[in-house]
Amino acid sequence: MAGELLPIDYKNEPYSLLNVTECMDCLDHERTEWVLGKSAGTKIDIKRYAFRAERMPESSIFKIPNRLADIYVAEGWFDPEDEFKSRVHEKNLKGLLFEEVWRDES
Repeated sequence: MAGELLPIDYKNEPYSLLNVTECMDCLDHERTEWVLGKSAGTKIDIKRYAFRAERMPESSIFKIPNRLADIYVAEGWFDPEDEFKSRVHEKNLKGLLFEEVWRDES
């Protein structure tokens, strides 16, 4: 639901790579703290995230338009068996790092 699985072979073993294509503008642009460029004052980075809970995607793994190179994972919004992070821990997968960038305080 969040993207496409691409087949890859590594050392003669078949694997799948997830290309996350779910992109949702769920960032709360007014409450997000931005790093501004010194000369033009334009938004160049995010200092502190804020999301709009009602705009969160139906998938627990997604991207946002402002940061297409980054992948975000929602936790606690869905049944654990439907959440990406829970499945990573359940399958004891290694090599993925999760960093909390926002917590819904409502």
